[in-house]
Amino acid sequence: MAFLWLILVSSGGPGLISQAVPAAEEVLSATGMDAAASAMMATAAMGGISLCNGFGRLMCGLVWDKFGYRISFLWVSVGFALSMLLCGVAIMLSSFPLIVAGFMLLGLVYGGNMATMAVVSSSFFGPKFFGINYAVATLQMIASASAGPLVLATLQTSTGSYGPAFWAFLAVAAAALVLAFVIKSPQDMEKHASQS
Repeated sequence: MAFLWLILVSSGGPGLISQAVPAAEEVLSATGMDAAASAMMATAAMGGISLCNGFGRLMCGLVWDKFGYRISFLWVSVGFALSMLLCGVAIMLSSFPLIVAGFMLLGLVYGGNMATMAVVSSSFFGPKFFGINYAVATLQMIASASAGPLVLATLQTSTGSYGPAFWAFLAVAAAALVLAFVIKSPQDMEKHASQS
């Protein structure tokens, strides 16, 4: 279940990163901004994703260490949902500040998700086989890095807007949020089994 959660919360990152500039340009063009200024501002907005990605890794580590795995899974899932909501509303309202906020929040949770892969591997399964466990956890990127950009580009091509893709990823985030409540560490499962 943790592997499936990783796929779901990771899918938005590569999807948006691959299309961040044109998505921001869609918002800016609706405001009447000229193409050159629009491209420059959209590119700067995409930079916010990378900046926040690094901070998200630190934040996830802090959240995991202080509050445990459940809260860590929840903040990444909720953050992913809020980022897609912000981006979807930004397209509807042609609001550049909202899409930038959505981009930055997605950067935070995408970075947090990347850190989660390592922490799940070590905390759930211990250090003995960390190398192979971490390698297995990172295999989720095959599915998410393929599906995310494909969904975003396909929906944009078929509708002419990035809005529907953001709403589709909001549904993906909702599924991840459900899984965040269901996932149990192997240690918690062993405790539950011994108490039964």
